[in-house]
Amino acid sequence: MRRLAAAGMNIESLAQMSDSAITSTIVQFYNRSLPSTELVAWCEMSRSLHAVVTRRDKVVAHNEMIDRSSLPQTSWADIEQLMSYAKGFIDVVGIGYISMCFAADDGHYFLTQDARVASHVLSKLLIKAGVLENLS
Repeated sequence: MRRLAAAGMNIESLAQMSDSAITSTIVQFYNRSLPSTELVAWCEMSRSLHAVVTRRDKVVAHNEMIDRSSLPQTSWADIEQLMSYAKGFIDVVGIGYISMCFAADDGHYFLTQDARVASHVLSKLLIKAGVLENLS
């Protein structure tokens, strides 16, 4: 319940609900707050998601020969906000449904260090393969 409250959900009415009703309420809550590329006109996180998805599609996945400056822009801070939203969702679902804790009560996300290790190892591999330049 603390995780749901931290996510911004009103938890007062949940105590009297059945588990299935709580699940339905959680689904409704996240459906209302979930960023979507279809909500670009009025939601900041949706604009960021749209920019990331468009760049992934046009530049990374399909490597189209287009002017990249014409693509939607976003900032690193906006991408971090999307990641924080996803981490919060994973933490709520993890603790409530699979009994796995992904974050401490203070917000520290336990898998961050795992991601750093994987990123470091991947960087070393790409440098050895000659795909990335060693900047250190």
